[in-house]
Amino acid sequence: MICFVTYIIKSILPTPNKLPTTFRQILKIFGKSSTFVTKFYCNSCLTLTTKQNGQHYCTNSTCSLADLQLSKRQLTEVVTLNIREKLQSVVRRNLSLFSSHEELFPAFDIPSGARYQSTTKNVVHLITLHIHADGAPLVRSTKSAIWPCFSSIVELPPPVREYQSNILTLGLWVSCIKPDVYLFLEDIIEQLTDLSENGTTIFVNCLEFKIYVKTQLLVSDLPAKSLFMKTINFNGFVKIVHWPKSIEEIRLADKLTHYYCQTSSKVRDPRIELYSLHVHLHLPSQVLNHGGVAFTSAFCFDSAIRSIKSKPHGTKNLGSQITYWCDIDTIIPSKECEVSSPSLVSEIKLDNDLLNAYRGILAKQLNGLKQDINIIKLYVRFKDKFLTYHSFLYSKRFTCNSYLISHNDNHQQIQCAIKQA
Repeated sequence: MICFVTYIIKSILPTPNKLPTTFRQILKIFGKSSTFVTKFYCNSCLTLTTKQNGQHYCTNSTCSLADLQLSKRQLTEVVTLNIREKLQSVVRRNLSLFSSHEELFPAFDIPSGARYQSTTKNVVHLITLHIHADGAPLVRSTKSAIWPCFSSIVELPPPVREYQSNILTLGLWVSCIKPDVYLFLEDIIEQLTDLSENGTTIFVNCLEFKIYVKTQLLVSDLPAKSLFMKTINFNGFVKIVHWPKSIEEIRLADKLTHYYCQTSSKVRDPRIELYSLHVHLHLPSQVLNHGGVAFTSAFCFDSAIRSIKSKPHGTKNLGSQITYWCDIDTIIPSKECEVSSPSLVSEIKLDNDLLNAYRGILAKQLNGLKQDINIIKLYVRFKDKFLTYHSFLYSKRFTCNSYLISHNDNHQQIQCAIKQA
């Protein structure tokens, strides 16, 4: 559709003109090349197809669909992206965050884990990837689904690593059948292995960097994990709303977890002793190994799935359409991410109606300052680096608002509460 529109515009313009009409010509203008490879497989035998006159045919003579024209429901589209190019794009936008910003990483973030420490030891310019894989329905009429393989960069501090612009798409599986893990991940693993063993050179702002790429862990929901780990089923579930602040907290959690698992059958019933209970015993060691569970959430990847699902149109070559738009996103110049200084945001005037409920106490406080009221400015938000602190002054208040309130108690421990209004 884009090529058709540009062709019409080109025909209207005076001739000759250099308006690009194809995706390849657009990339050439920006000095880029296509960063993905698309392969089509027969759903019956998972053999590479051949394309004749725009139609796909199975070349496997033993397949039931041999030499037959394959419909969209009989095809699997596998797209593998150039990981190096994607990394270079993300590093270019966030170069300032890759060094000298240790204060941006919370306690027990992934880099504090034992595995990350051992992986990065004696390695310069290392990029560590946090891998995610999951599936989602794509086209209702053909019952096809999309299974993307995403990754985020551990060296970026939260929440920057979770921005959609910083999520790397490694590959896509678009089909009516679930992925064959080896077929889907073969080219991705080959690239990651080469980047890990041999490294690669990237160029950012006329600077050359030799980087090495390692993988930290794979995160997915239980059905997807069962598929990718080649197991019959996964039924463990750990829910956590708090990340530890010290080793002592982890040790205490370890003792409490062991005590609970040993005594739960006496309080409840022996039937509670399932795998989902046993898996909690491994949680403290996993936190020490990989960092707090709160930092390995899949929420950002779920958002990325919803985003890429909206990119294609129609029912043909959906994976290629998605990666086409991903390429367009990477070649469009974007502002480099920088750590902002603490600042006040959203000025509010003294005569604003939102202040009516606080008018009395506000006037009392302002009088105590003994300052000229005309030079005093009020703001409803305060931003410090990547955190924004809000007041209760909402210009568009909905029927229910929830507030997370935290404070230090007498023992200098952070206490949290959720208030609904």
